[in-house]
Order: sequence, then C-alpha cells, then structure tokens
Amino acid sequence: MALAGMSLHLSCASRSEYFVVRGASLTALEQHTALASQIVQGREVSGLGDLVLSGHEITGGPGTVLAWRSFTPGIPIATDQGAFTKISIYIPGFSEGPMAVELGETSGVVAFYSSGSSAFPGRSGCVGYARRGSIRLGMSAGGERTVELQLEVDRRSPSGWAEECGGLEIKQRGRAVLRTQESLTPWQGARGQHPYDESYPGLNGVIPFSFDRS
Repeated sequence: MALAGMSLHLSCASRSEYFVVRGASLTALEQHTALASQIVQGREVSGLGDLVLSGHEITGGPGTVLAWRSFTPGIPIATDQGAFTKISIYIPGFSEGPMAVELGETSGVVAFYSSGSSAFPGRSGCVGYARRGSIRLGMSAGGERTVELQLEVDRRSPSGWAEECGGLEIKQRGRAVLRTQESLTPWQGARGQHPYDESYPGLNGVIPFSFDRS
C-alpha cells in the first residue's frame, strides 16, 4: 500500500499541541480494539463516522493516553474551511520515566487517527489505525515529555470515498505537556455538548452552526 507523507509545516495561523494524560483511557477503547483489527486485516467496516470525534474522548482508566491535536483555520473569509487532525494513542499502564512502545509488540496499544472538515465532522476526511510503528516518550525540563512518533496508518473514508483515504506515514517530534483527565477541554478530549465543541478549539460555547447533539 502506498503511503502518503504527513507534513509538519503548519501555517502561522494553525495550532497544534501534544499532551499526555496518565491514569486514563479512551472512552471508546473496546470499539477501537475491534475496529483496528478489522481495518488492519483489510475488512469492510461501518460506523466510522461516529468515531471521527468521539473516538478521541478521554476518560479515567489504567493507562496512558498520548494525544496530538491540530487545527488549520483555512482562509479567514470562509467560516467552513477549518480542518482538524487528531491522533490519540492508548498505552496500557503508565510510567513516571521514559517509555518506548513498538506497535505489534506491546499488547493493548491502540493508535487512532482522524481528520476532516471542522464544519462537517463525520462527513469528510479519514479515519484510521496504526498497523505498525513506534512511540517514544522521553523526559524534558519543566515536567514536559519529548515525543517521537513513527506510525503507518491504514485509513478509511467514513463516507465511503475510498479514493480519498489510503495509507499514511506519520513521523513527528515534539514536546508534550502533562494534563489531567478532568482538565481537558472538548477539543482535547472531554465530551462536548455539540460536535463543533470537539472539532473546533476554544469555541467557549459559541457554535458556528446550529447543530444539536443528542
């Protein structure tokens, strides 16, 4: 499978962040575990649109969640041009020191990816899981963690547009701050009142479209 490269060169108006939550899990972990196996094996799956945002929600649990959140606003005059990319990785257990994880060798690790239009979450973009790769968390000054990610992600289109989504190779380095599960915003991993709370950072209750989340 051909892999597309993921650029890390974001515009000055874009925003991205890494963070680590200890004593945590992904709310949809059981669903992730089942879907990841099916997608990596090349099987057809359904219901991916429901996970584009909710699949990144974080709850209390026995492990560590490493998360990356990125938002690109697009051109200022177009309110529906914003786009998000999110990566959420669940690692069983947690450590106060460095961590090194190889996907496929460490049981229970799930690396979930989604991207799409912030105005049309679940109806655009791609959803996928890493089939192989490595995750390294090191120590840094001020309690931060250094992050090195190398992932090969199998992606699917939640709308069934197979030509839009394929294999993706992700190589990133950065620094992650430590956060508690209780401190997370809907953009970061708490459940929002509206999908747009989770697809746009820092809305503070201002919803750009009328959308009721049942």
